[in-house]
Amino acid sequence: MLGSRNWNSDTVIVATGGKLEGAVFVDAYHRESTSEENQAFRAQHRLLFRHRSDYQTPSFYTALAHDTLGMLIELLTKAERRAPAT
Repeated sequence: MLGSRNWNSDTVIVATGGKLEGAVFVDAYHRESTSEENQAFRAQHRLLFRHRSDYQTPSFYTALAHDTLGMLIELLTKAERRAPAT
């Protein structure tokens, strides 16, 4: 069975009686991930935004925006990608 990122929750496993245990699904960002990339992302986010009184940890959409901006910056800063090859 294939599913969406909405399956990335223990409550889904419980609600389905464990029938989705071991299922495959795609997810772009998981807050509890211990990967180096996610730890670096969360640290950068805290550094930039923790001064706000309503600070919240980064969401799925924050992670997508961060990755999208990173790709755009890389495309725009590499000289060989700014102009078409002649």
